[in-house]
Formats: sequence, structure tokens, C-alpha cells
Amino acid sequence: GIILGSIILIISLLTVICLKFRYYVLFYFIGPVLLLVLLLILIGFGIFISIIGDTELQRLASSTQTTVYYYYNSTSTSLVRDGWDFVQYYFSCCGVKDNNTDWYPAPSTGWKYNSQLPRSCCGYDSNDIGHASRIFVGRNIPALTGICYYGDIGQPTCYNSIKKNLLITVLVFTFGLAFLVFILAILFLCLLFIYRKMHHRVENSTGK
Repeated sequence: GIILGSIILIISLLTVICLKFRYYVLFYFIGPVLLLVLLLILIGFGIFISIIGDTELQRLASSTQTTVYYYYNSTSTSLVRDGWDFVQYYFSCCGVKDNNTDWYPAPSTGWKYNSQLPRSCCGYDSNDIGHASRIFVGRNIPALTGICYYGDIGQPTCYNSIKKNLLITVLVFTFGLAFLVFILAILFLCLLFIYRKMHHRVENSTGK
């Protein structure tokens, strides 16, 4: 954000300086070049975030798989259980990278012995207590009712779901900024056209 803001500020300052002192050749060259540089930065930023985001997600997925066991462990705190339910509920996902086997290492109360999965694995239901909508992520999840069995899984893994949401967010952000650059380029050309037209009028009136 600081880099983009600095580039836009530089473009604005150079535009004012060029128009003020009538450096038209410099004005024609600097404006398009800087806008092109800004567009390339946006594209590079989108690619960079996608690569780094996927790497960090893989690292997070590897470390998160070790917490699956503690979901059913009655001696552990409810933080793990609440965390898993929160993620699986709001991202409509189940498990880390393989929803068929991620919950397999769970202790005797897990689905390895009775085919039972966390209720959040089966998605949300409008009948869940406290459910209003999932347009906005709440601070807590509703009180989930019922039981989720292995055969009921119809949701993607949390890794794939979060990766998809991250990719969509990056693409929307990048294309939004690219569209802004495109609008700035159009305004730049319009300003250039208007200024040249006014300048020619002044020169013609002075010559007469």
C-alpha cells in the first residue's frame, strides 16, 4: 500500500510539474511509463501473494493436522474444539488436507470407532441454535445440533477452501487496483487532451 501510494503521489507531482513548466515531452513519456510500472507492480504483487499464501497454508496445514487428535480429547481445553468448529463452520470445510483420513487418528471417541465426525464437518443448518446467516463471520459459532457421520461429508477440505477464498480475495484486490490504474490512465489522457487544446487556443489568441 505504501509503495502504490508513493507511485501515485510521484505521478501526480510529476504531472503538475510538467504542466506547470511545459515539459510536454517529459509529460508524454513519464505518465504512461509510471502507470505501466504501477500495473506491473500490481500483477507481481498478486502473483507474490498467491505463491507466499499457498506456501504458508501448506505449512499451517502440516502443523494443524497434529491438533486433530485433541479435538476429541476430553482432557484438553475447549480451545481446539472451538477453533476447529469455527473454521469448518465458516469455511464450509472438513479436515485439513484430506477429510477422509484427517480425523482417523482421533482417540476412541472419534469416528475411527463409531464413524462420528465433528458436527461442523457436515456444514451448517438453518435449524442450528443461534444461526442467522453466514454473510458475516461471527465471533462464535451457533450451537450445532445433531451428529455428523463419515458418509455425510460433502464439503471440501479446509486447505482447499481457505486457498480458494485467498485466491479469490487476491484476484479481486488485484483486478480492482488494476481497474483503478486503467481509470487513472484514461483521466491522464483526458487531462492531456484538454490541456493541449486549451494551450493551443491560448497560443492562437496570442499570435493574433
